[in-house]
Parts: sequence; C-alpha cells; structure tokens
Amino acid sequence: KIMKRAEVVGGGTIFNGPHTLAGSTVVGPLLRVGGNDNTSTNNASTVGNNKRPVLKEKFVDIYESFFQGRNPSAGRQEFWDELFLLKVNVAFLAQCFHQTSEEELVGLKDTINLIVTNCVKTLHDSSSIRVLHALQTLVVVLRGIFYKKFNNFGFDVINVICGIDQADALFQDLIECVRQILVSDVEQSHKATAMALLLTITTAIDNIHQNTLIEYIVHNNQIFSTLIYLMTTRSQDQQQHQHQQQQQQQHNLKQPSQSSTPPSSPLRNNNSSPAFSAGSTNSLKVSHTNLTTSALFLLVMLLNFRKYEARNSFIHEMATIKDKHTLLAIAAILNKTIEDCNRWFWPVVQQSHTKTGFFGAVTDFFSGGVFKPAAEGDYSKLYKQAGAILLAYYELVYQNKSLIGALCPAILEERSDAPIELPPIIKNFIIFSSYLFSQESPEHRGLYYIRLSLITLTCMTEDPAMLRLMHHPLPAFAVPPIIPTADPRQSVPLVSVVLDILLQFIKTHLRKNLPVTQYCLALGVIHRILCWQKKSERKIDYQWKKVWMGLFNVIRFISVPEIFKDKELMPLSLEIIKIFNVFITYGDLILVNEGDYDMLYYEIIRQSKVVNIFAYYVDRYENSNGADVASGDEDPSGTLHVTGGAVSGDGGHGMENMNTIVRHFTSKIDQWEADHPEHALSSPEQVLELIKANYKTLKLTLEDHLDSYDRYIENPSHVRYFRQFVRAVVADYKALLATSLDPDTALSIYPEVRSRTNSLGNGSTPTPSPHASPRKSVSPQKPPPLPQPQPQHVP
Repeated sequence: KIMKRAEVVGGGTIFNGPHTLAGSTVVGPLLRVGGNDNTSTNNASTVGNNKRPVLKEKFVDIYESFFQGRNPSAGRQEFWDELFLLKVNVAFLAQCFHQTSEEELVGLKDTINLIVTNCVKTLHDSSSIRVLHALQTLVVVLRGIFYKKFNNFGFDVINVICGIDQADALFQDLIECVRQILVSDVEQSHKATAMALLLTITTAIDNIHQNTLIEYIVHNNQIFSTLIYLMTTRSQDQQQHQHQQQQQQQHNLKQPSQSSTPPSSPLRNNNSSPAFSAGSTNSLKVSHTNLTTSALFLLVMLLNFRKYEARNSFIHEMATIKDKHTLLAIAAILNKTIEDCNRWFWPVVQQSHTKTGFFGAVTDFFSGGVFKPAAEGDYSKLYKQAGAILLAYYELVYQNKSLIGALCPAILEERSDAPIELPPIIKNFIIFSSYLFSQESPEHRGLYYIRLSLITLTCMTEDPAMLRLMHHPLPAFAVPPIIPTADPRQSVPLVSVVLDILLQFIKTHLRKNLPVTQYCLALGVIHRILCWQKKSERKIDYQWKKVWMGLFNVIRFISVPEIFKDKELMPLSLEIIKIFNVFITYGDLILVNEGDYDMLYYEIIRQSKVVNIFAYYVDRYENSNGADVASGDEDPSGTLHVTGGAVSGDGGHGMENMNTIVRHFTSKIDQWEADHPEHALSSPEQVLELIKANYKTLKLTLEDHLDSYDRYIENPSHVRYFRQFVRAVVADYKALLATSLDPDTALSIYPEVRSRTNSLGNGSTPTPSPHASPRKSVSPQKPPPLPQPQPQHVP
C-alpha cells in the first residue's frame, strides 16, 4: 500500500502523509527511504537484524543536519525553494531549539543566520506556499531563540539570528514584508502567521523596554495604519462569519449531532478562542476573529514601548483618531472579550449559594488556581487575555477624548430628552469591574486588575460627556447580580451602579495589608462624581447613607496604632475628610431630600467617638511629620484623652467642620438632657428634630477647593505600576503564543510557560485557593450567555 502511493525522485522513494512501518509511526508530509541523496543516507540507521531503514520525514532529516553543524544546502541552487515547499514540522523544530544550549546556538549562529536570511528572502517569493512556510519557520526559530537565556539580549540574540552587520537591513525588510502581507489580499493563514511573527518579536522578553527588536517595528511609520486597517476592515468579515455560524447552528438543530455539546447550545460559538488556537503539532493556526484581537494587543504594546523615556508616535496617533468607524471597531473588539469574561462569571454567580462560594471561585480565577495553560478550552485563555484587554480599554479611554462622542453621539447634544442607549463596552466594563471589586481576598493579579479598573474609572469620571451619560435619566442599566443590596430586576442610572460597586470594593477589602492605593483611587472616583454633581446641579435619587457608612467603616478600621503608622494612610485620610466636607458644604446641591442633609449630621454625631479617634490620629500624624503615631500620650486602657466632645487642634487637614458639628450638637444634646431629666432622647427622630432646631447657631468653615481635584496623570505617579503590569501582560500573551503549537508539546518544550504567568508585580506566586475543585479530563464547555435586559426605547 505504501509503494502504491510512492514516487521515485532521484533514486530515493518519497512518501506523502503519515504512515506506520515496522511498528513505528512517522509523522510528516514527506519521507525518504534509501537512495543516494546525502540528506537521507547520512543519518540512516537500522532496526533489528534485518537492517531495515528507519523512515524520516525529509524536513526532519534536513534540520537534523543543520543542527549537527552540516550545511545540506551547499552546492544546491534549488535547495531553499524545495525546502520551503515542505510542510513545517513545528513541534520537531521547536524541540531542536529546546535541546540546544545557548552556547551551542552561538556556535551554530552561521547556520541560523543562513536559515533566517533565506526565510526573509523567501517572503518576496511569488509562491504563497513558500511564503507561508517561511513565516512559520521564522516564528518557530525566533521563539526558540527568545526562550533561551542570553547574557545580553540585544547583542547575543541579534548575533545568533542574523549577525550584527546585517541586522538593520534584514529586520527592516522583514517588518515591511510582514506589513504588506497583513494588508494584502492573501489567505487567512498567511495573515495569521504574519501577526504571530510580529507578536513573537514583541513578546521576546517580558520587559518590552529592553527589547531592542521592537525598535524595528516602531520605526516603520505605516505599522499603526496597518493595525488600524486590520481592526476596522475585518469587522464586516467577522459579522459575516458569525452569521454563517448562526446558520450552521440552525442547521444542527434540525439534525442530530454526535458532539458532546448540544446542537442548540450557544456554547458552540468559538469566538472567544485565544490569539492562537492549538492545532496539530505540525501547524500554527489563528482563529478567524482573533486577528483583530492580536492586532489590538500589538498596538497596546507599541503604545507602552519606552513611552516614559522618549516621544512615542503611537500615543499621538491614538489620541488623534477621530473617525467614528475606527473607534467603534476598536470598542467592538474590546467589548467582545470583556463580554466573554463576564459570561464565565455568570454561572459562578448562580452557583455561589450552593457550592464553594462565589468569592472563592473568583479568587481562583485570578490567582491561577482554576485556569491552566494546557487543554482547558477557550475560556482558559480569558485568564491571560483579561489584563491585555483592560490595558487596551484604559489606553483608549485615557488617550482618546473622542471615544464617548463616537459611542454615544446623542450625549454631546446635552439634551435631557434625547434618546440614549448605554454603549455595550461601557456596560460590560462596569459589570466586569463589579466582579473584580467583589473579591474578598484577591491575590496580586486581582489587585493589579482592580487598580487598572479604578484608574480607568478615574479617567471616565473626568470626562464631562461621560458623566452626563452616567447621570442621564434615560439609559437603564441592569444591576450586576454581584451587588447584594440591589434588586437585580431594578433599572437605575449608571452612576448609581458605579457608586454601588465602589462601595462593594470598600467593604470587602478591609484587611491588615490594606490596598491603600486602590482605596485612594476608589474615593477619588466618588469625589469626582460629587464635584460634577455640584457644578452641574445634577441630583440623583441615591441612598447616600451607604457612602457615609462605608467611609465610617474605613475610618474605624484604620484608626488603630498598628495600621495608622503607615505613612500611605494620610492621603487616604485626606480623601475621606474631603468627601465629608463636600457633603457638609454643598449638600443642598447634591442631596435630593432635605432629610438626607439632616441624616448626614445625625450620622456624624452618632459616630462621634469614631470621629474623635480619627481626628486624634490625623492631627498627631501631621504634628509628628509622619513619625510613629502609636507612641504618645495614651493611658494603659487605650482610651484617648479628649475634651469638649471632640479633639481640638485642627492642623489644616480639614477636620474642623466635623469636629465643630460633634462639639456643637453634643453640647446641645447634653443641655437638652439636663433641662429634661425626666425624658431621654430615645429615638432618631428626636435627635433629628434637635439638629434642625440648632442649625442657626452652628458656625462652619468654608474649605477651599472642595469642588476641584488634580486631574489624573499617568507619569510619574503610576509609572512603576504600569511597567510591572505590562511585563505581566507580555508574559501572559507569551504563554498563549507558546501553546499555539500544541498545549502538551508547548509545556514539555517550555516548562517555564506555566510558572512565569502565575506572578505579577513583586514576583510572588499565588497559591491555588482551597475552594478550587479538581478538574476532570473532559472538554470544558462555555457557560451560557448572560441574560440581557430588554432595551428600553424612548419615543
């Protein structure tokens, strides 16, 4: 049977396809046995006593010769044309690099230079098959080199790839060839592999600022327009592809399916697959919809490349995008991935009361205890894509001020009766943030994601158009089920949901290692909302008591010696004081009901002991210039010596008004009880009446700049954070690229792929949550789609 499929070439027999002979399986498109060709006979071996030759794939035989230091192309003019017609055995070629040390690669640099140089030359070939195989070879060769640990990444790596003298000409030619492939009318596989090559170069090392190869990409002044072209022109193709999938699903409904997934299930949609899906060990595949996702990720990495050291032209290009179609296309890509993340959370929310608990499952998700790089289905990749998508959405919101106008043009008209619908990207981002904020014990990755979400919310609440959208009475927002105090069936303005999820974060993260930066950002968002409401006199019907009680909980938690000694707590304390002063000074412009203003004073008086202790620590910290506030005049019982009902001495930190309220109304209550010894203030209503009767004698101080804030600036406050975050995102995406070979093969070749993505920031490795249940060896299924609220159309 084998001989019937054979053809004789040059005295040797070449076989097509995988075959089994003498108990051995040989995988590969071309096999050679016998003959006089030195590329096959030099490595011939025998099996048993019969001395039968072992069949070798021709591709394998050739690259074995290369890695043994021989040059099979010597004296053969057509060698490279023939080689690039052979199907690339990705797993074998990757294994060759894995088994070769750094020193051996340096010794083979002339051979590798020869391979890379001819790959780049072949990109100009008219044969599409040769171009595809040359791209695939470059991806595997570069990946194999990048996973090695050289002392000097720039010099050593470039020397091994092509030599220092040829680097500029070769990489400039390579990048331009790849760019032309991406914008040409070629097959999907060519564009996918070309994008894989650019991503391989970009993610060569985790610290992109030390990756000198990225300079060749950013110096090509047409790369930005090429990435935008990919993200915009493929939108129509993706919609057509989704329509075809829907038709196929409808067809499957009419016919029985042998698949383990029911034909009618929406889980059959594979749009959430990673940038590189796992195919056979001899192929590299990219899904139909994720060429755009990969283009967006590459754009984000280029936006962050050395942007603090020099002018980054990509930032300027992103900031000046005004085309509505382009902005909507980018937002659609982001929305799709964030929506997929939300789809994962939805069944976890539904099962939170019956199984291990929602918070434990969410912690598992972000600590790496649930999702693993290998063979976990499409949703295992969302764990690694979440960081990149959050970063992309942040860059879009922060850099481009035309986004909200493209997403919701009607909001720019400033008409209260204009029909407005909430853009899906904003809605899904808020839902995803609500899941992040509700983690009770997030690991480093979760805290980093939370911080970026809060920074993004900060940028959003500094945009007047976005704030108008949040406060607009028409758009209805389905309350995320994560908020326990809200009715899931209720529809409320977006700003109410934002306040709810911020308070949920404040409530669930009070612990010894307080994430102070995240708390300051959360309170900063609340302050920005209040400032806009004061200036625009836009009131919302909200239970502001939840905000006050949340702030008092923070005050109560930090007002202890072992916690308040942290110097980072002073900015947090000032944020809390500022928010209370905004309510005290401008409550009539923010609060809907007069009774809410009375309730504010009632809560301050009721929490007078908490206010006194907090004022003591704030005042003592300022007077000691940040010294240890735990040492001081305290009696052995831990009771602070305060007089007059409140701590005296407001050191310019803004506590004067709260202290005045406590002193003033405490004295009035004491006086009333002295005048009415037979009666007691036994109900809140009595205290509220007393408060109303004594407003006229209350003298408050008008604090300056309560309705203003320092606008968010990334540099220098958050430089270190973004450097660490980008490194983690690159490591995550690098792991996804590695598993594009084959999950099992990639993990055996690159065992560090799994470990390198489990840390973020300080490099510690989160431990899996005890709530994580063991996985079964079955194909995971996607959760059902989120129930969508019915859109409300305004006539």
